[in-house]
Amino acid sequence: MGGDIVIKDIDSKVLQSLNKSEFEVLTYISNNVDKVSKINIADLAKDTYVSTTTIIRLCKKLGYSGFTELKYELKKASREKSKIEELNYDEIIKKRLFDIEKTSRLINFDTIDNIIELISKKKIHFFGKGLSNIACEYITNQFLLVNLLAINHSNTHIAYLYADKMNDEDIVFVLSLSGETEQPIRLARIAKSRGAAVVSVTSMGMNTLAKIADINLYVHTEKDERVEFDNMSRAPVLMLFQVILDMYINKYMF
Repeated sequence: MGGDIVIKDIDSKVLQSLNKSEFEVLTYISNNVDKVSKINIADLAKDTYVSTTTIIRLCKKLGYSGFTELKYELKKASREKSKIEELNYDEIIKKRLFDIEKTSRLINFDTIDNIIELISKKKIHFFGKGLSNIACEYITNQFLLVNLLAINHSNTHIAYLYADKMNDEDIVFVLSLSGETEQPIRLARIAKSRGAAVVSVTSMGMNTLAKIADINLYVHTEKDERVEFDNMSRAPVLMLFQVILDMYINKYMF
């Protein structure tokens, strides 16, 4: 989920069962843990523009008896999060493996099948900023190795101009773990307005980029509270696209 605290180990089927309002409340809670752990259900409903019934229904879908139990878990998670200690090798390895394992459970097979069908027919584009662009470059090279014509747009200004020339024969994968980075959001809007298929790749949860996209891919990765810079692992993204590539090879090369 796209926030600093993971509320619970959410199964992909549960995630898919959430409606738009429930998804947005879940994202709000994840991004405002300290605040939500101190307010009542009526205040949360007011802050998220939903009914208290929606919040209670969300809590039950997540496996809690109600909002009170959810608040208790939030407070406990927040306390654990505040106890940041130096990690040893085993802890670091377990953390990174957990990101990949959790991402694997978010994979929707029907979505992957749809993407494989699209990339077999359309011109493929990738766009991301910072470390996400480096991941895009690696994935682009993988696609080229199996004769999938893919372009990674590293220059933002040129990427905007290119997106303006896209049409329904294009598919663009837009990477932003937060889903709130300005440049990927702008490019996604331009490409979609021209008829291109837009695929968002973000952390789990509803966000601006995911709302714009035609297809959503989710990964699990958490912000490293020990540092101020972006140290979020892109390994789950690479694993996700390796699955896409492997399935493409199975379908079209054998």
